[in-house]
Amino acid sequence: MEQNPNKKLKELKQKQKKKIADWLYIETYRFYQQNLCMPNESERDTILNSVYTKIKGAGIWIPFEEIVAYYLKKLSQYEIRIPRELADGIHYPTRAERLAAKANKPKPPKKRKKKKKTPEPQMSDFSDIMDDEFSYIAGYTDGGAPYGVRWEDVGIPSDLPFAEKLALYMEEYDLNDDE
Repeated sequence: MEQNPNKKLKELKQKQKKKIADWLYIETYRFYQQNLCMPNESERDTILNSVYTKIKGAGIWIPFEEIVAYYLKKLSQYEIRIPRELADGIHYPTRAERLAAKANKPKPPKKRKKKKKTPEPQMSDFSDIMDDEFSYIAGYTDGGAPYGVRWEDVGIPSDLPFAEKLALYMEEYDLNDDE
């Protein structure tokens, strides 16, 4: 504000100008809808103060005098447009009406997250916990020898090839089941 105290309406961003124009029009429309006449000078000041509060709340810096000049310029166009829109049945809902409509609107069902398919275990996935001698390697001794559950302990003969042991183990414990 201190850098540019004399900012003009035309220097605002297009979205900011549109917001201000909409706020001014809708406030004037609502006034006309309630009173069936255009606002007089004191009523215009009330509308302008209301809109200027919204402008400041939106963080838009523009001098009040710029808004007044713009509003007075547009007022003659509003006098033509507002009665026509009222006759056509156009309605600009208040904030309370918009919130009520939003609350009454059915919410779409929440989308469920799809379960990630776990890839089928590969032989290489078990190489660090299984080998030809053990169905589960619990650890290693200080000398590096593995210890754990042997194939015979889980009911699978140890003389079968490793691939067959693994296939039988997976069938027995349903490791492929996606639960």
